[in-house]
Amino acid sequence: QDFTRNTADLLKAIRSVRPWGGTLLIDSLYNSCEALRNQAGTNDLKTIVCLTDGRDETPGGKSPFSSKKPEELIEFARRARVRLITVGLGNGIDSNLLQMCAAKTNGWYLHVPKPEQLASVYQDLSRKMMMERFYHFTYATPEPKPDGTRRDVLVSSKAKGEKDQGKGNYIAPTVEQMKSPQERATKQAGANTGNRTGMKLTASDLGK
Repeated sequence: QDFTRNTADLLKAIRSVRPWGGTLLIDSLYNSCEALRNQAGTNDLKTIVCLTDGRDETPGGKSPFSSKKPEELIEFARRARVRLITVGLGNGIDSNLLQMCAAKTNGWYLHVPKPEQLASVYQDLSRKMMMERFYHFTYATPEPKPDGTRRDVLVSSKAKGEKDQGKGNYIAPTVEQMKSPQERATKQAGANTGNRTGMKLTASDLGK
């Protein structure tokens, strides 16, 4: 089922799924990340909520079943700016794996012991996600030197008695990157000219 706001279509797609044993957990999450990367808008808060009551294993109980590794999933999700919210149902889950996937993509891990608790957990999760917003802002760095180093940024917010904070980073440009295209082209042309001149000089030429 493609992305849709049509509840009837979603319910129809869910009811068409038939369990047959085994769980391609990592591959399924990886494919979902690809779909979000390709179809979501630039400013969308790309989030996957994964509910599982099992492990990444074959119908015969051998692990892993997925072709992708957890490290590949996490790296891809981070590059695609997709966060994973993992919900583990029952006691037959790989909680360490679910916690790692959530923590390393800025998501959350939730453990739900019993199915009858799912409704309230999802309601709380829905309320929390609906309160989230995107804010765009700029700031003047206290370290304007173009040295190509990594800069860590901590953003703290406070509104209506609520506090929150987030972390991020960026790579400062280098001196070369801050030059205009014309300047870089001129430098490259000069380097090419020098190379051509050098190639014409041989040992016999220098001896004359």
